Amino acid sequence: MTNTFGDIFQNFIKDSIGNPYGLLLSIIILFFIISLFIAIFSKSVRKNLTTWNILEKDESPATLLILIVTILVIVKIIQGFIIQPFLVDGGSMLPTLESGELLIIDKLSFDVNKLKCGDVIVFRHVKDDEYNGQFFIKRLIGVPGDRVVVHNGITTIYNQENPNGEILNEAFVKYPDITKDLDITLGQDEYIAFGDNRAESYDSRSWGVIYKKDIAGKAVFRLFPFTKIENNPGTVTIDFTKN
Repeated sequence: MTNTFGDIFQNFIKDSIGNPYGLLLSIIILFFIISLFIAIFSKSVRKNLTTWNILEKDESPATLLILIVTILVIVKIIQGFIIQPFLVDGGSMLPTLESGELLIIDKLSFDVNKLKCGDVIVFRHVKDDEYNGQFFIKRLIGVPGDRVVVHNGITTIYNQENPNGEILNEAFVKYPDITKDLDITLGQDEYIAFGDNRAESYDSRSWGVIYKKDIAGKAVFRLFPFTKIENNPGTVTIDFTKN
């Protein structure tokens, strides 16, 4: 674990900005913390917090402030190094994942160097567009060393194991797209990922590579909806068809 406290704080800011729900929650918590801090020195603010049932009559705002900050630090350390919740927003992974589903992202045991074609990953989108800084969830298609060719909706992978190219059998794609072609060879620390809903997904076919440093983790658990709780949501075995 090489992250410093400064790194954790920067990641907290980036994660909050990249997730609108997290940003709203962060603003609420920040307002709450500032109010408690002011209440330490201001009797009127302390009285208001008591009136709103945020503080008990004899409760010290400093004590509650220390408790909240301690909890936040613990939570951010867990999110920074172990697991992180992720709310699916949008239909780019239909029918595999639906908007509103809550996933758990593994950041501890996950090894980016062992990612393979077909894994469902979460990464920070770092491009000069309106989605810059936001988190995306897509299916990994290409890893370093692969040449990935997409033509007429068919994906072919060329690499050391498949020098003549092998076509991906993407039976999980229910909404194909034959309009976006791609021909890219991935260098060191470069990956590409597509949404399962190819007809509506904004992915590597439009903006290119994902860098290793921007991959946040791998989806390992679906927590909500309760009727669809499962390990490794969206996991598939991608078969190849000889080209």
